[in-house]
Amino acid sequence: MLRLAAEQGDAQSEHNLAGLYTQGLGVAQECERSSELDAQVRGTGTAAGQVGMGVLYENGDGVPEDPSKP
Repeated sequence: MLRLAAEQGDAQSEHNLAGLYTQGLGVAQECERSSELDAQVRGTGTAAGQVGMGVLYENGDGVPEDPSKP
């Protein structure tokens, strides 16, 4: 049900599904997929997507590595 709502573009569902992918709860852990979903949510201007992406960047999960960081 959550996946269907996310596929239909519901931003909150996309964000919630992204969290499941990040943690590997009920789905295979795929941080890259989580990052894709939260990037879509971020594009809607909602805080949830921005926070989700911030957490992924903070932890370095599913996002490009910053070569300037040690």
